[in-house]
Amino acid sequence: MLFRSYIDKQDNIWVTDTESNNDASCTTCTVPGSGRGGGSANNKVHPGGAQVLKFSPQGKLLMRLGTPAVYGNDESHFSQPSDVVTDDAGNIYVADGHDSAPANNRIVKFDKNGHYIKSWMTCQPWQERQIDCSHSIYIDKDGRLIVANRGNNLLDIFDTDGKLLAEWANWGKSSGLYVDDNDILYSADS
Repeated sequence: MLFRSYIDKQDNIWVTDTESNNDASCTTCTVPGSGRGGGSANNKVHPGGAQVLKFSPQGKLLMRLGTPAVYGNDESHFSQPSDVVTDDAGNIYVADGHDSAPANNRIVKFDKNGHYIKSWMTCQPWQERQIDCSHSIYIDKDGRLIVANRGNNLLDIFDTDGKLLAEWANWGKSSGLYVDDNDILYSADS
């Protein structure tokens, strides 16, 4: 299921593909037709999910991050990547943490060529809900990562190395983020 899209400064199109109906390792994904381990409504197998795809403006596949239809939490696997963004240097940040099992609740950083750099947890130990802590992600003019922590009604602010800089409270369940050219933050509240 294609979940979120992002257009970088070179007009490349990035999409996150969260779910597959073909992952035998997902023991909690048993609802037929849901795209979560069961068959689809017409019982066809769609072996996508657990990946991030980069396309040229003409639609040519340029990069694939993750292993299609295989959940995991290492350097080459995602659980349910819910958003992606790139910084001015081309580094790639993936919000790997949708709201249903298996959820990694982390940000994964890659260089511009798709080589793994690092990852960090987005759910903080003091937070009440330890799920859906990285639903959406965007970068502001100062290069800070703004992360929609939908599970705890917060926006978490990180530097590009994963240091937590701030938590902004009094938000609803932020499901999507956007920062415009004037550095104004927009948040979709679900």
